[in-house]
Amino acid sequence: MNDFNPISLWFIAWETLSVWFWPVIIVALLLLLGVVTGFRALRRHGRSAGRPLAGAIIVALAATFVGTWAMPYLTHAAPSSLGSFLDWLTAFLLALAIGMAVFALAFSLMARRCVRKGQRA
Repeated sequence: MNDFNPISLWFIAWETLSVWFWPVIIVALLLLLGVVTGFRALRRHGRSAGRPLAGAIIVALAATFVGTWAMPYLTHAAPSSLGSFLDWLTAFLLALAIGMAVFALAFSLMARRCVRKGQRA
């Protein structure tokens, strides 16, 4: 366990995702950039982040809920294989990745819309 560090995690992700590694990294960075620029735009125009955050959290929770129920199908497992609490917890944690991506996209869009609406008034 002494060799289990961020560099070994990087190579584990590299080997696991293979061809999808760099596209996943690029999409994650673009989503992060969208959230950061959304906050900056709201702050620059003196708008509150409350409504975009609340809306994005609701959409992300819905996506996580749907992702949790869809996870057996996405992993090519039978729905009956989720028999214990730990199985459902694992499916929920995997679906959180979907929910976080949806949150980032929804917040970016809602923040820009909030800024645009404020500029017209």
